Amino acid sequence: MNILIDPLPKSIRIGGAEYPINTDFRASMLFELLIQDTNVSDAEKVFSALDIYFSDNVPSDIEAAINGIEWFYLCGQTVPDEEGDDEPAEQPAGDRKASYSFEHDAPYIYAAFQQIYGIDLTCCSMHWWKFRALFKALPDTCEFIKIVGYRSMEISNDLPDSQKRFYRRMQRLHALPMEASEKARHKALVELLKRGGDPTDLI
Repeated sequence: MNILIDPLPKSIRIGGAEYPINTDFRASMLFELLIQDTNVSDAEKVFSALDIYFSDNVPSDIEAAINGIEWFYLCGQTVPDEEGDDEPAEQPAGDRKASYSFEHDAPYIYAAFQQIYGIDLTCCSMHWWKFRALFKALPDTCEFIKIVGYRSMEISNDLPDSQKRFYRRMQRLHALPMEASEKARHKALVELLKRGGDPTDLI
């Protein structure tokens, strides 16, 4: 679909029927946070996702509903299959190393939209596809994009020591908090290494 030509979707067609879907950007933010949450089981994620997008009008075909949610969340794109026949799409948020978080970066994202677009995200309603287009186009003049750059960059050995120290400091300063389960695993690994144990089972 072309965001400039085609009308933005407000529903998903399943089994010949149209099911209204929550198009507000906050719903898809919640969905992204949900699929990133390692403390929530897959079954719970399915039911929570259906509630976020369909509320009390959940389609009976759950598999088709979830496929529709994924299509909507990816703004009309599809996840490539193993042969790569489908149209390329962004990876679902739960399948890549996070360089941003709608939860922990909320103040920076709010400030970026206010600075660049003059949009107050706390008091506006916006279709997810519109939000996503604006979000992806944020320039590196805003602090949020600078922070994302720090997190995702690889620090080359060719850089001067002063720059390496600066970028490492920025990465520590802006590191995203680990999930509770990851914290527990990290703590167990540290304790095991202190005792001189074999960390193979924890890696």
